[in-house]
Amino acid sequence: LSFVIAASIKKSRGFGGNNSMLIHIARFKNPATTLKPLVEQYLSDIYHQLKYNFNNFMPLLKNMWETKFEGVSKVRLAEKYSDSWDKIQAYLLPTAEAALSNILVINGDSADILDYSSTNSSDYIIIGGDKLSRGLTLEGLVVSYYYRHSKSYDSLLQMGRWFGYRKGWIDVCRVFSTVRFVNDFITVGKVLQKFKTDIDDMYRQKLNPREVGQRIMYSPNLIP
Repeated sequence: LSFVIAASIKKSRGFGGNNSMLIHIARFKNPATTLKPLVEQYLSDIYHQLKYNFNNFMPLLKNMWETKFEGVSKVRLAEKYSDSWDKIQAYLLPTAEAALSNILVINGDSADILDYSSTNSSDYIIIGGDKLSRGLTLEGLVVSYYYRHSKSYDSLLQMGRWFGYRKGWIDVCRVFSTVRFVNDFITVGKVLQKFKTDIDDMYRQKLNPREVGQRIMYSPNLIP
C-alpha cells in the first residue's frame, strides 16, 4: 500500500521514470521465490479493490496518506509542498495495475529479468536474495521491505539501498525493517560520522595518515 501511494504521489508531482520496491528478507533463493505468490495475491486484492470497490476502499488509502505521508511531506518540503489527494488518487489504480505485471524475482534460478531500458516507465516490485545485496541499481526506489541481517559494517551499508539524492521526492521514501536492524544501522552511521570527524581533525592540524593513527569505533554487536 505504501508503494502504491508513494509512487502515485511522485507521479502527481510530475516526476516521470520508473518506481521500484525492494523486498529483501534473506540471501537464500527459497524465501524469495516463495514470496512472489503472496505478493501477487496481495497486490491483486489491492488492484481489484481499486477497480471494483473504489468508493469503499478509498477512505483506507486516504487515511494512510494523511497519517503516514502528508505530515512528513509538509515538514520536508515546507513552502514547496503542494500535494492534493484528488491528484494522487487518480494514479492509484494505474500504479497498482503496472506493479502487478512487474513483480520480479531476481536470483540465479529465476527467468525474470529486470530491464529498465523500455521507453515507457513503469512500476516494479523486486524480490530477491544475494543478487540484490549490492551492485544492482533499482531505479526510482521508494519503498524497501528489508529483513536480512548482517554483522559487518560494510555489508550493512552495501545492502542498504536507500542512498542517493532524490530531489523533490525523498519525503515519500520508506524503509520497513526490524528494530534490531535499525539500531545496527544507526550504530554504523555513528561509526562513519566519528571517522569523518577524525579525518577533519587531522586535516585541520595539517597532519597526514603517516603521523596520525586512524581508528574505527568498536561495536559489541558488529564487526568493523
